[in-house]
Amino acid sequence: TKSSITMGLHVIMLVQFIITILASQPSAATTPIAKPGCKDRCGDVIIPYPFGMTKGCYLDDYFLITCDDSFYPPIPFLMKSQINVTKISLQGQLHILQFIARDCYDQLGRSVYNNQPWLKLSKFTI
Repeated sequence: TKSSITMGLHVIMLVQFIITILASQPSAATTPIAKPGCKDRCGDVIIPYPFGMTKGCYLDDYFLITCDDSFYPPIPFLMKSQINVTKISLQGQLHILQFIARDCYDQLGRSVYNNQPWLKLSKFTI
């Protein structure tokens, strides 16, 4: 009947309106989580507080992130090291890329290079 078609159109319009309203609201994932006035990302990595990239934006030196803009996209590094940060979660996880260890030998079996990386962890937990 005509009234059921009209009612159906009203429901469809109401659903479209609600979807439009919800889509226009900022989600928690897009809300900045850095301190006010501080950059909240380096390249593709979101940098939440207590981490930060400039003085006053991080809790202490253990939470300093150095953003290297010479890469595209820019790459965040932990403190002033070459430890590449790939993700920081608010659940307390810091994801990094780091060698486990490396030993290189020449054809005579002599060690020509070795690397035993270490990582000093912060006294704080996130």
